[in-house]
Amino acid sequence: MIPEVYYEKTCLQGFTTSQYFIEPCGLLKVSRKAMIIATAIYCGKGFGLQTTQNNEQTHDVTQSGENKMDVLIFMGQSNMQGSTGEKCNFPPDENIYEYKYLTDSLEPLTSPTGEDVTDSDGNLILAAAALKNGSMLPYFTKEYAKTRGKTVAIHSAKGNTSISEWEKGTERFAAAVKKNVAGIKKAAEAGVINKIYVIWLQGESDAIKNTSQKEYEERLIELKNDFKKEFYFDKFCIIKTGYFAAYADWDKRSFEEKKKSDEAIMTAQEAVTNIDSDFVILTDVTAELSVNPVYLNPKEFGPHYNNAGLKIIGEAAAEKLTKISELTGTRL
Repeated sequence: MIPEVYYEKTCLQGFTTSQYFIEPCGLLKVSRKAMIIATAIYCGKGFGLQTTQNNEQTHDVTQSGENKMDVLIFMGQSNMQGSTGEKCNFPPDENIYEYKYLTDSLEPLTSPTGEDVTDSDGNLILAAAALKNGSMLPYFTKEYAKTRGKTVAIHSAKGNTSISEWEKGTERFAAAVKKNVAGIKKAAEAGVINKIYVIWLQGESDAIKNTSQKEYEERLIELKNDFKKEFYFDKFCIIKTGYFAAYADWDKRSFEEKKKSDEAIMTAQEAVTNIDSDFVILTDVTAELSVNPVYLNPKEFGPHYNNAGLKIIGEAAAEKLTKISELTGTRL
């Protein structure tokens, strides 16, 4: 993990709303700029330094002007991985790139997005869009880049995963950290990183498991904190889950019981934004779309959004995040 030495030597735990770090012995005043520069030193590159590297791996991402860019890290389960049941025709856009971990490269973002990352036994830890079909990333990034310009997307998702399967100590946590840190480093080599956001869409499996609101809140806050100890991000952005357990035929509980499980996760996702300022809700349009067959993949078990559904979700979320980015200004 790239910031490891920095954290171990300074005991830094994470930002407060005053843009300082908290350490066990009290308040340690370290500005955002100092943290970013220090982290970049351990990366071997400066986030704020324009590089002249313009090789085949980074394509033409370094060719224009000051070349500021935002990095968007997409994480979660199947509706973030992409399980639309249909192809997505998304032509390359000169402002939108996807980081590919397996080749350590920035490639023009096209569909399908993501890549299969396996453990030593060949088990999928992170996964590309299912069956090489569509995902949310093309729709989200296209809307976001209209205002924000150059955007680097990192796809770190895996379907059918509960939040406990993402927590620190799991292979998935380690793989996500490794890919996300490598993607941030690659973006830093290509230009000036302005903003870094995590976009999280997960919780359907926890509704099936009947995870309580309190447990999900606690696990989500802990997971966010653990990720932030490994790599910097400005906000941990949540796309709220819709109704999933309620329409899962294999879950033999009553409809009302399953609906309450869905709503427990939705409520938890809303609640963490009132507990920790790192969290922000981007959209809750999923609650409406998840009960409308027009926006669902009929070939999947449980409500999985088709391309039309993910287009609505992605564009709504991107529009909200664009406004947040514009309000908070630049990072340095």
